[in-house]
Amino acid sequence: MVKYIGDVTKEFGIESHTLRNWEDRGLIGDVEQDFVHGRMYNDEQIERIRTIQEVINAQREKGMKRTDYREVEDVLLDRFGGLVVERQENIPATPETFINLLKKLEKQEQANEQLKELLMTMAKSQVEGNDRIHQALVENTAKQEEDMKEIREVREMIVELNKDLPARTSEALSKTLPETPAISKEQADTVIKENQSLKQEVQLMKKVLDEVLLQIEEDREKQASLETAPAEEPKKGFFARIFG
Repeated sequence: MVKYIGDVTKEFGIESHTLRNWEDRGLIGDVEQDFVHGRMYNDEQIERIRTIQEVINAQREKGMKRTDYREVEDVLLDRFGGLVVERQENIPATPETFINLLKKLEKQEQANEQLKELLMTMAKSQVEGNDRIHQALVENTAKQEEDMKEIREVREMIVELNKDLPARTSEALSKTLPETPAISKEQADTVIKENQSLKQEVQLMKKVLDEVLLQIEEDREKQASLETAPAEEPKKGFFARIFG
């Protein structure tokens, strides 16, 4: 009876590289391979694997951290009387073997088709995403243009108001006190303070508007650089070169 490597590793709880190490040391014998299931072991080789594992476990129970393969070889020689290798000229080609091979090829073809569809979907999504980003940038730029226009108009009004402030103050004083030949010092100080306070408010509004305009200009420059920068073409990988 033949057992494949997957069944052997599960049965004995060992790794495939451990089996390969024992094979390289000549403890198991010449192992044949099936082009579908991989490495396969006959009944005698299964018993040899069982014996090797028993000897190694006994060594671990004795506190030995490294395997003494000389003892393993002695036990194998004593139990099996030397290694007998039976080679098969050809790997048995049963109907089950060909059916498994066809199933494996079919699964691989389906996986390739799914991968191709996934790559095409990703490429389409990337193009649509770039279009949405471009549209958002255009709309945002138009809105900023309108905001800047309104801010400029308000700024011009403030500048004009600041220029006409002394004249308007004098005119207001003359209308308020038409029959008074002179005003008191307290009244003059009050008018001067109000005038200075109004000037400070106007200057503060101008400063805030200037900062807003500067920030908008910086945002527009950043957006312009994003629109004009050429998109870096991704490097084509293995599957891109196949399906590209």
